[in-house]
Amino acid sequence: MIFQLSCVSLLSQQQRSVREVRQLLRPAALVPLAMPAAGRPPGADVRCCARVVKSATPSGAADTSLFIAGNALELVPAGKTEGERHSYSRIFDEYASDKDVYETEVLPLLEALTNGENAGVVVMGYHRSGHSELVNKLVPLMVDRIFELMQQRQAVAGGRGGQLMYQLYASVASVVIGSTDKMSDMLAQGSSELRVVRDAEAPSGVQLPGVRKQQVSSGPEFAKTFSAARVRLQQQHRPPAPSSVLILELVQSVHRGGGAAGSGEAVEEMVSQLVLTDIEVGSLGDPLASGLRAVLSTPPTKPLPLSGCALLLGEAVGGNARGLLLGCVVPGDMEESATTLGLLAHGMGFRNYPLVNNATTRGLLQRQYWHIQTLGESLATAEVQIRRGVDAVGENQKHLPSQLSYATDKLQALVDAMQQDSASTGGERQQLMAEVMSLRTRLNQSTGEAVQLKHELVREKEQKMELTRQLLSAQLNGGESTAKEQQRVFELEVEALAARDILQSVQRQAMEKEKALLAADAQLAQVTTKAEKLERRCMALEAELHGLQTASTDWREREDELMLQVRWLSDGLWMAL
Repeated sequence: MIFQLSCVSLLSQQQRSVREVRQLLRPAALVPLAMPAAGRPPGADVRCCARVVKSATPSGAADTSLFIAGNALELVPAGKTEGERHSYSRIFDEYASDKDVYETEVLPLLEALTNGENAGVVVMGYHRSGHSELVNKLVPLMVDRIFELMQQRQAVAGGRGGQLMYQLYASVASVVIGSTDKMSDMLAQGSSELRVVRDAEAPSGVQLPGVRKQQVSSGPEFAKTFSAARVRLQQQHRPPAPSSVLILELVQSVHRGGGAAGSGEAVEEMVSQLVLTDIEVGSLGDPLASGLRAVLSTPPTKPLPLSGCALLLGEAVGGNARGLLLGCVVPGDMEESATTLGLLAHGMGFRNYPLVNNATTRGLLQRQYWHIQTLGESLATAEVQIRRGVDAVGENQKHLPSQLSYATDKLQALVDAMQQDSASTGGERQQLMAEVMSLRTRLNQSTGEAVQLKHELVREKEQKMELTRQLLSAQLNGGESTAKEQQRVFELEVEALAARDILQSVQRQAMEKEKALLAADAQLAQVTTKAEKLERRCMALEAELHGLQTASTDWREREDELMLQVRWLSDGLWMAL
């Protein structure tokens, strides 16, 4: 009995150590890099909004009463006077349009996205609540607004002497019903299955290897592509369609130096990501739906059960993003609406810690994601070892009572035999005592094995404590390395200023040389003009000389003719005389 109690206490200690390591893993990804101002809590609340949709069947509205008072909503079943009452960030009643939802809640997330922060939007509900139709209307408006905001940022960057370049990429995938971490690419041909994995180098620490990232060139063109993907999803599955996800990745870079794109110096680069998940809450075997229920039902002070497709929700709920939860409900569907509203109410307790994803922040987050991934693997290994130890202890606990019962039965049988054979000789009595001693020896051996198992469990606990100390040491080293990196950033900025001064002096010298070159070009043009004039004058003089030579030849021929005539005349006179 004492041995069983000691084993139970050791098992409880091992389980507490596992919970302690898990508790240490969660805050590592949520600690903000900059401390908030005094009196203000860190991070930003996750926005949880309810969208009330008109019921398609007016007769079903009598089964449930829905009352809205400010940001509080109460769902009262038929035949009762009171129901569940919850408060939310905002409530959109039946008369609110989809554009109201977009302008009020989605637009601030798009501005944060263009400013370099991640954003996460979770639209959930049952298939009759119209959550898929809401996503179909929101996505084109979101893409158009992103392009408008980036054009405004380009104009501002141009006014400051820089040039802003950006690319927008999109990926669309849907879950595979019945799996836990597999998704289908909706933009690629065929039905290839992808697996959701952790990746420290991804903007959100999660990646879909092999998913097609299509560059978005314009809003209307992507609206057609997205609509075709949604139609394909509806055609491949019977209603309700499985949950899906849209990932928009915005890459920005600012160039300075006055040259063409790519010739200037890139002084800033940001990579931000918006993850929009359309979740069918009532779909059986849907990993995103089950992951959302597991995440939102977990208290904010405990580590989130993120695994498989639920990793895509890690940034939207308690991560490095501005989060928005939109729950669509229909008053006529009592149970479905109550489930969706309950999930939204649980989401009110979560806080996110959005950061501007520049090069420094992404480097720190990548290292932090890598530490979390490494510690998670260490935790999994430790859990396997503890589980093996627990199984071994359980097997020993199962066999120990049977061994003790067997020994007790045999001892009782020996005692009965001794009582029946009381007239036996002393030798037989000694033999019985020897068997009793042998049984006691085996009992002592069993006790020694139990003590050895206890020591093994104590060593396992020491290993867990060592892992905890390593985790704390890693966090302390992370703080020291952050200070060193900030000092390094300051030194790099000083070097950049010095390099900028040298570049300006070199540019001034180049401008002076260019002016001298222009003056030499002007002088050369003047000399060339004079040479051309002289050449034309020489050609005119040569033409005039040629004319004079021709005239001289003509005069000589006439002189020869006159001389012949004179000679003929003189000859005639001489003959006449």
